[in-house]
Amino acid sequence: MHFGTTLDQLASSADGVSALLTHEDGTTETVTATYAAAADGPRSAVRESLGSAMHGRGTMAHAHGSHFHADLAAQSQGTKTAE
Repeated sequence: MHFGTTLDQLASSADGVSALLTHEDGTTETVTATYAAAADGPRSAVRESLGSAMHGRGTMAHAHGSHFHADLAAQSQGTKTAE
């Protein structure tokens, strides 16, 4: 998870995925992984980057929820958070 980071490009291959990221300070980074999770909403940049079309309004009646606990204090230092 990267706070204050924009996904600029996502590519998939038989070996996994690679993502080009731009951080708040303007630096860029390429990250490789086994998979990418498109958890960025209905206008998903991840989905669009992979060429997965979305037609019509979509089905809004099905949902999947996940709950986990993670101490992200170190990763979120210096970011604005809601109180």
